[in-house]
Amino acid sequence: MTINLSRLTEDFQRVFRVYVGMDKEYVALIRRYHTVAVEPDFTMQAKNKAREEAKEAVQELKRKYFEQAKEMIEKIREEYRPKVEPKSYTTEERLLNVALWTQTMPQATVDELRQLYLEYKGDPDFEQLLEAEIRRRDDSGDLNLQALKHERTAEPQDRAFAELKKLEAGLAFLTSQHYYPAKLESLEHNELRNVDSDLDRYPIDDGHIFRPLFDIK
Repeated sequence: MTINLSRLTEDFQRVFRVYVGMDKEYVALIRRYHTVAVEPDFTMQAKNKAREEAKEAVQELKRKYFEQAKEMIEKIREEYRPKVEPKSYTTEERLLNVALWTQTMPQATVDELRQLYLEYKGDPDFEQLLEAEIRRRDDSGDLNLQALKHERTAEPQDRAFAELKKLEAGLAFLTSQHYYPAKLESLEHNELRNVDSDLDRYPIDDGHIFRPLFDIK
């Protein structure tokens, strides 16, 4: 498949648009902890518990958005996969085809099965019969049959799929880290924030020191 790099760039942007709103939720989580941190009537034990809950909530926030990003990536993958339009047959033609395939497949060589596959792939009757025939055969040591199985199930190895795989892996890495990726516009353009440091930035206004409500600018 020839890949349109402009289209691929636009599709990447679709993935990162999923993350719109994550920063706002992150700020809310940090501020929620800050209300506990500055409350003089709360014990240190209660504050420590709230801090750990906030850190876990941040991890869960990242996981939530990553799951949505994966759904978008899979949707884009499906758009790139070549569409196979099965031929249209009458009921009588379908019955004749099924009878023919049922008789010929058991005696067909792997090369003949491949030719049938190239001609009829996408036809649900054919696909079901071919799957049953492949399962019936012992492919141990039969490299041709193994290659046919791989050909039917392997994801196309073109640039679009390779780039989408790299994107998903990169987002998975960011999700697994303890840092929070603010302003996430791409894998290269984001601001990794230390969550512990943000939790420590509770607002102060005692006349000598002023620190406003936490926010991401």
